Amino acid sequence: MAGGEQFGPRDLTSRSPPGKNLKLVYLTACHGGDAAIEWREALAPATVISFDRNSAVLEHAFWLWFRAPGVVAELE
Repeated sequence: MAGGEQFGPRDLTSRSPPGKNLKLVYLTACHGGDAAIEWREALAPATVISFDRNSAVLEHAFWLWFRAPGVVAELE
């Protein structure tokens, strides 16, 4: 999106609905979790991980390296 516009759950589902095999979505956008309910509804039945605050790059790296494998294992 140009000019500082935000991309939200409605934009996604109207342009390209998620596939039925989608299992996990990790949103790295700061405050992406402000619309957590809408993202979960738009991406159901996938598990959606998001933050409702500013989040540092290292926090995402930590999650992806140490927490994500356990979450993915639970989804299989």
